[in-house]
Amino acid sequence: AFVTISIPSQNLLAWLHERYSEEAALEVKQQIITCVAEGLSDLPDSLHWLAGMMRREEEEELRISLQAALLDGWFQGGDAELDHFLADQAADPQKFTKPH
Repeated sequence: AFVTISIPSQNLLAWLHERYSEEAALEVKQQIITCVAEGLSDLPDSLHWLAGMMRREEEEELRISLQAALLDGWFQGGDAELDHFLADQAADPQKFTKPH
């Protein structure tokens, strides 16, 4: 089990900046936004991509941060599919966990 620090969604980009160059942080953010925009089913794939760039503890923090960001409306989705997705995430946070 990891001790996880939850990152407020508005600080997600700042959190990325602390760990990566500005260019890499923006690339990560854009990757997430693109995955969400193209289809919510792609979000777990984006976590696989992100996992290649960070330690496992960081990946866990980012997963928690992403969930908070989604719940806070950070992606400004607002449609029925997103609402359903968020309800599923709230009910089952483990859906953010990639298979090992």
